[in-house]
Amino acid sequence: MKSIFILLTLSIYPFISFTQKRFYIPSAYQISDFDNKKQISLSVAKGNGYDANFSYSFSKHFYTLFAYGINNWYEERSTILSCYGINNNNTSFSTQFGYYQKINKPWVGKIELYLGYSKNKIDNYWDFIDTNRPDPATAQFTSGKYNSLFLGSNLITQNQVVEFSFGFRLSYYKYDTLSFYDNASFNYHPISTMINFYGVTTELIQGLGLQHKSFKLLLQGGISIPLISPYAEQTDAQFLNNGSYITTHKEKPPYYGSLIFRLSIQCNLKMSQKQ
Repeated sequence: MKSIFILLTLSIYPFISFTQKRFYIPSAYQISDFDNKKQISLSVAKGNGYDANFSYSFSKHFYTLFAYGINNWYEERSTILSCYGINNNNTSFSTQFGYYQKINKPWVGKIELYLGYSKNKIDNYWDFIDTNRPDPATAQFTSGKYNSLFLGSNLITQNQVVEFSFGFRLSYYKYDTLSFYDNASFNYHPISTMINFYGVTTELIQGLGLQHKSFKLLLQGGISIPLISPYAEQTDAQFLNNGSYITTHKEKPPYYGSLIFRLSIQCNLKMSQKQ
């Protein structure tokens, strides 16, 4: 297990310095950890903002999950040459349909497979900074909405106290709208708008949980790696004294990957004890 964490750290490091503006933002959802029907799992977490999850096992092998997340945090990011600040105002809603099964092998105790859908909204502004936060009057504003379909699995090894997990997820996302403004006011026309913007990512997530009775403290970390990021159609506008100048061209957004982090408190309620 120690070697796996070292390998994951080495694979993440090259992406840290290059991650800039984020378009697709992954979330690490809870591991429901069901072993029978009529069980409820609830969690609240801090990751990319805050999220709350509810899942229910409606049969001996199938469950459903609903999640809502909000991120209104201010954060600072660094590139190789400079740093910038982002004031976030992002929300997401997700639903999953999953299958779970006990394995009872030395290397894995349970497995979860799931198919999910998420609807996401991004509204934030960002600017390069020296010492102060970005000024909304001069910062660039980003407005976008995208949908994501994902297929994933969780492998779980646990005893009475400690839980180790490894998750894999393949995600497809596509934007309905994505526009960039020269400041935080919608009274101005966008300076850039993108259409036909989509991509595919693979997400690797490791988890470490500490359990006490029905409660679990779960720490998850990982990375989202782009597999497909094709060119999108971008329209740019320049507003001059004698009018506007519009150009349309193909553009490949600079998406280099995203780090995943989630710290949650989870409660599992077993309404049926029959095996």
